[in-house]
Amino acid sequence: MNIQITDLLILVAALGLLLILERVVPLRPSADASRARYVVNSVLSVLTVMLNALLLAAVAAADLPAIELGFGWESDGALEGAIKGIAAIALLDFTAYVAHVLMHKIPVLWRLHVVHHADTMVDVTTGLRQHPVEALVRFTFTAVPVMMFGIPPEVAATYRVVSAVNALLEHANLALPARLEPIVRAVLVTPAMHKVHHSRFQPETDSNYGNIFLIFDRLLRTYRSPAKTREPANNISYGLDTVADNNRPSLIGLLALKN
Repeated sequence: MNIQITDLLILVAALGLLLILERVVPLRPSADASRARYVVNSVLSVLTVMLNALLLAAVAAADLPAIELGFGWESDGALEGAIKGIAAIALLDFTAYVAHVLMHKIPVLWRLHVVHHADTMVDVTTGLRQHPVEALVRFTFTAVPVMMFGIPPEVAATYRVVSAVNALLEHANLALPARLEPIVRAVLVTPAMHKVHHSRFQPETDSNYGNIFLIFDRLLRTYRSPAKTREPANNISYGLDTVADNNRPSLIGLLALKN
């Protein structure tokens, strides 16, 4: 429980900092948004966080045995432990990449993911705006490798909070310094890179699926540079052509969206 409280405090602190930075160094001028949009995004974000916390607690409480595949996580030293921890996080991030790709390719999963992509203003409040069932599907993709490889619950919990913080960051209406952004983007997903994924132009929507690490997009040829988009990264049209723009969404209406 203490770990979950700490994770929540980290998320709240990250949210607060990014809200400030969006005002100080915005990627694009902030458009006026309705209170309804912020309320709906906030409610869905809280539901996502609560559902993940409950599921993680349930898995830990169940103490389910890992399938023996010969990958022990015990280590003889701090360095070996750190290497195994990074390997576990990379593995979990790959499963998140796969889950994200499937969200776009399988119609029933896309029906859930539409809730996220229908936002016509991408900012920090978009980061955890998910259909609750999508949150469940994504958690399942995390739980499977945890079970298969016997990844310690604390490592899985660390990945979940790092993933959530990065989701806030990559969706934030935030411009990294021009010289820094390409350097960071060599390894990690950046706000400018992820904005391409929220483009209305489908070839751009179906790209840049990465969650934390960029390498999976590069290796599997789903990467699109912010410098090679139809519109400049700071002027990309967000949303979906197949869903009517709505800056004053209702929670029920958003969850009932069809594409």
